[in-house]
Amino acid sequence: MIHAAEDEHRPKDKRLNRIESILLQIVLEPASFTEEKYKLYCKYQIEIHNDPPTKLKEKGFRNFLVDSPLRPESPATADNVGYGSFHQNYLLDGRLVAVAVLDVLPKCVSSVYFMYDPDYAFLGLGKYSALREIALTKELGSKGCEDLKWYYMGFYIHTCQKMKYKGQYKPSGLLDPETYAWHSIDRCIPLLDRSKYVAFSRVLAAQGDAAAAHRARALLLQGGSMDENEDEAPPPGMLDPEEVTRDKLKEVFVLYKGLISPVVIAITNRCDALLLPRSDTEPSIPPYHDSDVRAETRGYYAALGPELARRMLLYINDPDSDE
Repeated sequence: MIHAAEDEHRPKDKRLNRIESILLQIVLEPASFTEEKYKLYCKYQIEIHNDPPTKLKEKGFRNFLVDSPLRPESPATADNVGYGSFHQNYLLDGRLVAVAVLDVLPKCVSSVYFMYDPDYAFLGLGKYSALREIALTKELGSKGCEDLKWYYMGFYIHTCQKMKYKGQYKPSGLLDPETYAWHSIDRCIPLLDRSKYVAFSRVLAAQGDAAAAHRARALLLQGGSMDENEDEAPPPGMLDPEEVTRDKLKEVFVLYKGLISPVVIAITNRCDALLLPRSDTEPSIPPYHDSDVRAETRGYYAALGPELARRMLLYINDPDSDE
């Protein structure tokens, strides 16, 4: 697949701009090894990431960015690319200046890695490639891959400057590390400014986000399923969370702010709250929305079983802690 150069806005007057004749080609092809790609990779790693040249080996490059555990799948239509691992090559007048390593999956295009020639850093190729990959996702979705509608940029590390650029593309979401529910990055960033680790569903539920709590409950009741069908039977070997009584939950212990205490489910006409024994020295866990805490604790007990649940701790994150 070759995207034609976008030259309709190029200046025609050579006196105004001397790059009017440069041809940009973007070629999507199955992941493969070439000497040109390997040399580009080495140059990028040495100049951008300060890798020692002696540590860069062809075998390492192949293992990292060429060989893939994904089994290629032929396209269903002639104008599609199918599924598997691909290289999206960027060429200026036939010279390779950048390569995006992508996994094309049934529901998303996943950005694995991007490398570019440091001589062309002034072009901002990293940000441009992300826009191109978003366009590719839309293009593939319109050519027979109806379920392919998501662009996945990989891990977001809020404290890493090289990763924070991912938050500039909107709308986008971050995945909750505990419930696997997606949340708007605009709501997550203030939480990450306060703490290095955040379970978004918990904190947003504590702030009165009933919708987030409902999604967390549905996910936990179904072992992580994205379908909000509460009548679905639990996975084989797992207890039914709805049959976990309050008496059984008294056997579960929690770790919060360095203290280990039994769980107490306090029911009020407003919400359920996980509370540690009340005293002047022992902190109480902030209240969470009832559906969130009920689903989380029951799901924990049901997944582990009575014997293991009595021997393990349910860790409650302190949103004000940097740990």
